[in-house]
Amino acid sequence: MVKRYSCTKDDTSRTVTFAVIILFIAEGVFLSTVLFNKTAIGVPLFFRFMIVLLPWFILLVAYVYSVTGLSIDEKFLWIERPIGPKKILLTDIREAGLIDKKEMKGTVRGFGNGGIFGYYGKFFNAKYGTMTWYVTRRDRLILLRMNNNAIILISPDEPSVADLLKKSNPSV
Repeated sequence: MVKRYSCTKDDTSRTVTFAVIILFIAEGVFLSTVLFNKTAIGVPLFFRFMIVLLPWFILLVAYVYSVTGLSIDEKFLWIERPIGPKKILLTDIREAGLIDKKEMKGTVRGFGNGGIFGYYGKFFNAKYGTMTWYVTRRDRLILLRMNNNAIILISPDEPSVADLLKKSNPSV
């Protein structure tokens, strides 16, 4: 039996996403008027299009890797994303538990997204070290410590997922 859990975005993520989209629209309009008029005759057409379309490509990449939900079946935790799910074997999870937002104070983004459609990628902080985030809201964090000592953070709307992950894997 598969249980599905929603992962809604927090206010910060929604605001950042909205602001970036507005910024990219303004940037596209401005650059289109500058790059496609007579003053840009020496600039190759391909380059002009790339300058205008690059921000939209970045936004598309941010969207396809964003978390849209979680599912748990008998063997796997599925992190649902538009590009395709990330699956984690339940037996690979050594520990699962809720953590407080305050424990993430001082976290640094290494290679990840810090607000556009969520928070995901590689992050680091002094307490937990390197972490992989699949987070949509920072107020309901569940830390998964894996058998290989990797740390993954998820943020379903229902914090009871931590208890379900413990029950799904007796070793947790």
